[in-house]
Amino acid sequence: MCIGIPMRVIEAHAHFAICESGDTRKRVNTLFVGDVAPGQWLLVFLDSAREVLSEEQALQLRNALRAVDEVMQGNSDVDHLFADLVDRDPLPPHLQKQVTESDA
Repeated sequence: MCIGIPMRVIEAHAHFAICESGDTRKRVNTLFVGDVAPGQWLLVFLDSAREVLSEEQALQLRNALRAVDEVMQGNSDVDHLFADLVDRDPLPPHLQKQVTESDA
């Protein structure tokens, strides 16, 4: 399985960019997304950008990945990492069904 990591562009070059996520810096192939600019966010799979993200999308993905890490460490208190969903009314249909089933 391959997991996409949101990374911010630090330097943009022809067909690649230097991107960072936390303490990690990588050379990322940008052929699939075209020209990019410093400050943009990219969704990166195996050192290749597959999608340009808004800052909001990038932060939501980072929080989701952090939640996975927290749960793997035994901490199930991750609601704060999904603030965009926890307080959302109404929930998307696929999540509403899960809430209804868990209340039964």
